[in-house]
Amino acid sequence: MKMKKSIPILAILLIIGGLFYLNIFSFDLAKHHKEFNSEEWKNWKESEFEFRLRWEMIGSLNKKHKLKGKYKNEIINLLGKPEPGWKKEFSYNLGLTGNGVNAGVLKILFDENDICLSSETIEH
Repeated sequence: MKMKKSIPILAILLIIGGLFYLNIFSFDLAKHHKEFNSEEWKNWKESEFEFRLRWEMIGSLNKKHKLKGKYKNEIINLLGKPEPGWKKEFSYNLGLTGNGVNAGVLKILFDENDICLSSETIEH
């Protein structure tokens, strides 16, 4: 008989715990949001004081600047020179992710006419 009463209590505790976790997690994400600023993005140097500045700007960048369809030179004007790499793909270091464990990268893929086909934020 005790088993039947403890199951609903356990379920309630799990639901409350889950809601508490989601509330803290969403609060943490909101706390680390920053409006995109092209000059700050281009001049960013990863350091222990600003290790995730670009990561904090990525949401605002995606909302305000449609990268798909832009030419390479337009993206360079907006984001600066990419990391050395492929001719048809740009890569930008984003620093540590919101939780501070993984690193992030913005990958931008171009077609043969140097027009952006897609952009993707990757955590690794």
